[in-house]
Amino acid sequence: MQFFTLSPRRAALATAAAAALVASSLFPGPANAVQASIDTAPAITESTVQALFDATDEAARQFDGEAARRGGVDPATVDSYATGFAATGGTVRNAGIDTARIPRLRAAAAGVRACAGRTRYDYTGLQLNVYLDSCKTNALLYTIGGGVTVIGSITAIIGVTGLPAAATAALAGVLAIAGAFLGVCSSKGRGTVIHNVPPSSITWCNSQ
Repeated sequence: MQFFTLSPRRAALATAAAAALVASSLFPGPANAVQASIDTAPAITESTVQALFDATDEAARQFDGEAARRGGVDPATVDSYATGFAATGGTVRNAGIDTARIPRLRAAAAGVRACAGRTRYDYTGLQLNVYLDSCKTNALLYTIGGGVTVIGSITAIIGVTGLPAAATAALAGVLAIAGAFLGVCSSKGRGTVIHNVPPSSITWCNSQ
């Protein structure tokens, strides 16, 4: 996929950045930035994310779990995605949601009368930038707990940006392990912007 294609020059820059990050492990970046590097992230493949997206009608804001299962997604990931999708205001068919988590996710989002910030993404050719408004950031923070049981929900929340499947899979894996650093970046209540150097796990964030 062209989204993750790096020129030799950009690949060298990414390698250099990775080496510097490994040397310092986890550390805060400039001012309000937080940075993380992950060696091993929970596995969610591009094909799985694409099958989830294919089962999602964005115009109607509806997810069909049966369509995702027919596309080869395992039932646990389907239900995890459904939970995250419901938390962003979508409706779910033919899938289970975590009823204990949904009220907390919605309460977090409802705590902001009007969602601050914007939700979108851009890609500069070297750096991926994912913007999440304050409501979606809160939902993501309440979802993150580490491990494969929440990675579908993380995927669903990131997916509202329209990010391609390959990038969503990579970023969801990173956030499932190190997503707690978003708490610092979201503290001002203006939403967050998550930065990544694909296809590496070099990831950091700022307040919008």
